[in-house]
Amino acid sequence: MRPFILALTGVLVTGSVTASEVYDPNAAPRLENGIKQYLGDEKGNYVVPGWLLSRQVYESLQVPGNPKDAPVPTFSDVGSLKLLQGCRPHSCTEKAAVIYQDLKVVGAAIISNKCAKTAGKTSCDATSTLTIFEHNPISLSDSNARRMLRAWGESKQSGIPTEIYALRAPKGKP
Repeated sequence: MRPFILALTGVLVTGSVTASEVYDPNAAPRLENGIKQYLGDEKGNYVVPGWLLSRQVYESLQVPGNPKDAPVPTFSDVGSLKLLQGCRPHSCTEKAAVIYQDLKVVGAAIISNKCAKTAGKTSCDATSTLTIFEHNPISLSDSNARRMLRAWGESKQSGIPTEIYALRAPKGKP
């Protein structure tokens, strides 16, 4: 392990990482685009009712108090799969994680209280839920990503209710 210092828009983070975990601060736009590509144009009621799933996941990866372009540099590796996790600014009970492999997002999940808007009022569930977003059919790397995301959710809240959200096929693909 080697020590590192990471400056993200004036905020200093210190710790140690292995060479495979070095955080690239220029990766934020690539990460956001990867999340958009993985989740497509679907909307949902998780953090903010009706927002794109990609926006809700990306929003929930942010460092509390930092600008919106600074995802949490927290990594876990399983083989070639890497997990990036974070929480929403000023609301760290809302969390997200993405799994990526070779710079491509292959899994995403969000912990939220599933907020919905009814008759102009927003209300949220009292209990947090882990929602894992995945494509069908599921591949081996997707299956491993699902296991990693379940373990991540359990590490954040033991016994958390979990649901699988089957994403629509991207446009132009069966």
